[in-house]
Amino acid sequence: MNKPPDDRKKPKYPPPFSMRFTEDERRVLEVAADGRPLAAYIRC
Repeated sequence: MNKPPDDRKKPKYPPPFSMRFTEDERRVLEVAADGRPLAAYIRC
Protein backbone atom coordinates (compact mmCIF):
# COMPACT_ATOMS: atom_id res chain seq x y z
CA MET A 1 0.00 0.00 0.00
CA ASN A 2 1.33 3.43 -0.89
CA LYS A 3 1.36 6.22 1.67
CA PRO A 4 0.17 9.66 0.65
CA PRO A 5 3.05 12.16 0.31
CA ASP A 6 4.01 13.94 3.51
CA ASP A 7 3.78 17.66 2.75
CA ARG A 8 5.16 18.76 6.14
CA LYS A 9 8.53 20.44 5.82
CA LYS A 10 11.28 19.08 7.99
CA PRO A 11 13.44 21.67 9.73
CA LYS A 12 16.86 22.13 8.20
CA TYR A 13 19.77 21.82 10.56
CA PRO A 14 23.39 22.58 9.76
CA PRO A 15 25.53 19.50 9.22
CA PRO A 16 27.24 18.19 12.35
CA PHE A 17 30.95 18.65 12.81
CA SER A 18 33.56 17.15 15.06
CA MET A 19 36.63 18.59 16.70
CA ARG A 20 39.63 16.72 18.02
CA PHE A 21 41.59 18.00 20.98
CA THR A 22 44.84 16.92 22.53
CA GLU A 23 44.61 15.71 26.12
CA ASP A 24 45.98 19.06 27.31
CA GLU A 25 43.50 21.07 25.23
CA ARG A 26 40.61 18.98 26.51
CA ARG A 27 41.74 19.37 30.11
CA VAL A 28 41.86 23.17 29.71
CA LEU A 29 38.38 23.19 28.15
CA GLU A 30 36.92 20.97 30.87
CA VAL A 31 38.26 23.31 33.58
CA ALA A 32 36.90 26.36 31.74
CA ALA A 33 33.52 24.65 31.20
CA ASP A 34 33.17 24.36 34.99
CA GLY A 35 31.07 21.18 34.96
CA ARG A 36 28.99 21.98 31.88
CA PRO A 37 29.10 19.59 28.91
CA LEU A 38 31.89 20.62 26.54
CA ALA A 39 29.50 20.94 23.59
CA ALA A 40 27.36 23.43 25.52
CA TYR A 41 30.43 25.36 26.63
CA ILE A 42 31.90 25.53 23.14
CA ARG A 43 28.59 26.72 21.62
CA CYS A 44 28.44 29.72 23.97
